[in-house]
Amino acid sequence: MAFDEETAQVRGIPVRLVSLLFSTMTGMIVAAAMPIVGVLLVSSLIVLPAALAIRVAPSFNAAVGLAMLVGVGGVFTGLSASYELSTPPGGTIALTLLVILGAGIALKKAAIKISVLRGKSRRISRNEKLV
Repeated sequence: MAFDEETAQVRGIPVRLVSLLFSTMTGMIVAAAMPIVGVLLVSSLIVLPAALAIRVAPSFNAAVGLAMLVGVGGVFTGLSASYELSTPPGGTIALTLLVILGAGIALKKAAIKISVLRGKSRRISRNEKLV
């Protein structure tokens, strides 16, 4: 349903009900979390791990799992850094998640460039063998 609502509806999934329940649950969690941890932290915990997971993970299930791991890891790392540096925890967690996102995107781009370079070198070596 996350990728194609029409296909999910054809398969018999109650798309409207699931979408309504998901939206209601997400809204309730955000509304309950805002007074506790602040708007900055809630939005960064929702957006940043998901942004990294979508770019890196090969499937939707892997993206969900990776987003959860990145979120929890970012919270613990940010809280530890906040304690050591005597900084506000909300901003430190958000900054930590932003750094993790940047590092993940940079590593993904580096992996793509390396695979492209390896592909070119393999093509060159195959052509040299043919000659």
